[in-house]
This record gives sequence, C-alpha cells and structure tokens, in this order.
Amino acid sequence: MTTCVFPRLLDTKLMASTQPFKDIINNTSLAELEKRLKETPFNPPKVESAEGFPSYDTASEQLHEAGYDAYITGLCFISMADYLGSFLGPPKIHVSARSKLIEPFFNK
Repeated sequence: MTTCVFPRLLDTKLMASTQPFKDIINNTSLAELEKRLKETPFNPPKVESAEGFPSYDTASEQLHEAGYDAYITGLCFISMADYLGSFLGPPKIHVSARSKLIEPFFNK
C-alpha cells in the first residue's frame, strides 16, 4: 500500500552509507550528515524563502522538530544528488530527483 501512495521513497541515511558516499561520510546521523555535506567535495544548495515565509536557520539546529528535520533531509538529498552529477561528463551542477543517477537509491 505504501508504494501506491508514495511510489518513490528515498532514505538519505541509506544513500549516505553506500557508494560513492560511504568513503567520505563517516556519520549518517542527520545533524552530522548536514554538517559534512556543507564541506568539500559537496556544495550545499542555496535556499531562498519566499517573501512572507520564514526560513529555518541551519545554524540554530532545531533537530527533532518535524518540519526542520524534513527541511534538513531535503538539503542533504540535494547535496548528495548534485555530488553524483560531478561524475558525469560533462559534470552537472544540479541533478534532478528524476535523474537515472538517483534510481539506485529509491525504494530500498
């Protein structure tokens, strides 16, 4: 039933603990993953909030608040997906969630 409602599930913790990430990411807890993905060789996404909508400040670490955890998980996914694009020839700066590069990580 879950796959009927959510046909494409992705576990960022699993993604971070498999190749090509597992050799450069030592800790897959959400807080540590978010910190690591701000460092080289990763490029964190630049996020701009729409006017009138507040944004989370990642420096304040509001872990275990559902909205914040979802936000950080999304940032982690974007950073890892974009990193996969660096292996393409020519490299891609941004990789779509629908890219074939992401498929090995879905529904595991």
